[in-house]
Amino acid sequence: MKPVVQKPRKDGFWAVYIRFTFDGRCQFWKTSKVVSSQNVKLKSEITDPHVLSFCSSLILQWVEKLNHVDYSTWNLKDIVE
Repeated sequence: MKPVVQKPRKDGFWAVYIRFTFDGRCQFWKTSKVVSSQNVKLKSEITDPHVLSFCSSLILQWVEKLNHVDYSTWNLKDIVE
């Protein structure tokens, strides 16, 4: 799981997504955060510390929940849901 951006919106801001990768497949979950072009590096990396902190706390919550269940038979869609 990693916070990323995909493409700029019409207003110049970038929507922030959490990228889930499992079994070589990726899926994106849209967050409520946006960043300006100044806070985006090449390869869709985010540099805004507040957005990174928010996304990191979300990812930590999800990882803790996954650690309490057996997800070995799940697919990527099951994990994201």
